[in-house]
Amino acid sequence: HGTRCVSGYARAFLSGQLNPAPRIAVVRDEPNTAVVDGDGGLGHVATARAAELAIAKAKERGVGAVVVRNHGHFGGAGKYTRMALRQGCAAFAEHSRSASVVSGRSSLKILPLDINGDQVPSQRRKPNMARRSQHRFHGDNHRFAVVAEFISERYGRHVHYIADVAGGQGMLCRILRKKYNYDCELVDPRTRALKGVPRLAETLDPSIAEYFDLVVGLHPDEATRAVALAATVRPAILVPCCNFWSSERLGFTDLLLSIEDFYRRNGVVSERVELAFRGPKNIALVSYPFIQGA
Repeated sequence: HGTRCVSGYARAFLSGQLNPAPRIAVVRDEPNTAVVDGDGGLGHVATARAAELAIAKAKERGVGAVVVRNHGHFGGAGKYTRMALRQGCAAFAEHSRSASVVSGRSSLKILPLDINGDQVPSQRRKPNMARRSQHRFHGDNHRFAVVAEFISERYGRHVHYIADVAGGQGMLCRILRKKYNYDCELVDPRTRALKGVPRLAETLDPSIAEYFDLVVGLHPDEATRAVALAATVRPAILVPCCNFWSSERLGFTDLLLSIEDFYRRNGVVSERVELAFRGPKNIALVSYPFIQGA
């Protein structure tokens, strides 16, 4: 999120995939619910409007739920929940978006808070500490162990310093450190790392990549191109997920082909490896940079 998304937004505006002057409208308005249409623009303004609407409904009726349709990326979800918090409400915000820039949909659910910070109305429950101690991730949780094992089998002790790029909380990094004794570091400016996982809060670029023996991007989203650029100077494993590679609409197969074409044009040797976790986004591009005189 943040300013690193600006170039992608600009390309989408110039290509016509995003509407630079949307007319945001409330197309359905019920006592507790509403639907806001973003008119094909970025999701930030439309979702902020939806948050204001949901807050007003929650204060008047006890709960407010608003869906926003037909918009692009809406940034960090936390800013919309903080809008509710400042108004004495609790909120939940989510966003779903396919490869099409303007097919996104967001939803906000908001409840007022009492002075103790409890949701009203609510049925109070004892906290489940066992559940709270678990780490929850999108997708197949088994993927972290699978990739860590693949790294150990493929590279052995030929690599030592590993970059886990855009790895979220750093679960892959944790497994590589604890189970396989690699010196792995999470490279991700967006989030806080799990306990015991070292984190470099920067966006990866080739100058940073040169400090590592291996660069890994497991579903790195916005950092997909950064991992591919790193592959021009260091061995890399890139497991792409969503199309943050191009402003064009690319399915998963075309996304792989586009990255492989970039590798060929930049002298990077790569192969596809199907990893043993739930597909279809379980294809790794395992690569080595061209070394002059090798």
